[in-house]
Amino acid sequence: MSEEEVIIQLTGMKDEAECYGYKSDSEVLDYAINHIKADRWISVTEEDLPKENGFYLVTRLDRRGERIVDMAYYLKSAKEFECHNVSHWKPLPEPYKESEATNED
Repeated sequence: MSEEEVIIQLTGMKDEAECYGYKSDSEVLDYAINHIKADRWISVTEEDLPKENGFYLVTRLDRRGERIVDMAYYLKSAKEFECHNVSHWKPLPEPYKESEATNED
């Protein structure tokens, strides 16, 4: 099953949960959908460029022509990333929070 098919299934389940008034189920499904979408690489050729100035994860070609993952600044007014040869981007993940620590006793 592709990511797109999973999103379609989850969206249908979310709509049904909302219809029956299961707010907490709807919120959980919405969380899952947003995390799947946030983890995708987005092509710079698409219309969906970042909406804000800031740092993003990017896939680009290095000096040797090898594809690497890097972090680059996006300037909305110029509609481009600061480094060259960027082919795809995605938002940075949320930083680690102490409350996320797990006990490994």
